[in-house]
Amino acid sequence: MTAITTMAAHTHDCPDCLSETRLVHLADNIHVVQILHDDTCPTYQRIEGD
Repeated sequence: MTAITTMAAHTHDCPDCLSETRLVHLADNIHVVQILHDDTCPTYQRIEGD
């Protein structure tokens, strides 16, 4: 993982909670950004439809 890739993933943190951002390697040259929201996040609740 390069510094540029890490920095790009870091900029996707949720503004509404103390989320964690992970860059997940799926295959060669294929990665996804995974955002792990905390339980009280209003953005996550909207996404999940709660």
